[in-house]
Amino acid sequence: MTKKIFMSIFRNQWTEKRIRLWQANRESGRTRWVLTQGVMGWGTTMFLVMTALSLFDGTADVHLRTRLIVGMIIWPIAGLVWGMLVWSWTERSYQKHVERRES
Repeated sequence: MTKKIFMSIFRNQWTEKRIRLWQANRESGRTRWVLTQGVMGWGTTMFLVMTALSLFDGTADVHLRTRLIVGMIIWPIAGLVWGMLVWSWTERSYQKHVERRES
């Protein structure tokens, strides 16, 4: 069941609007998309959320500077990985959709 849930999260419904959007993303390039959506979008958001959570739960009092430095290293790297994975999954799904439409 876990595999089914995981796969449904990343299943793309390829509507005409979504196809046009993905084609525009592809034209802009993988590197740009990964940097803007992965590193800047997801990585920055996670850094802010995790920093805020550590401030609210009181665990950041002693080591706030260390947490900030580690977070500024970890979350951009995690965003890079996330962006590359999502790009790959989406591109693979798009290619399968195109192949099905052409056959």
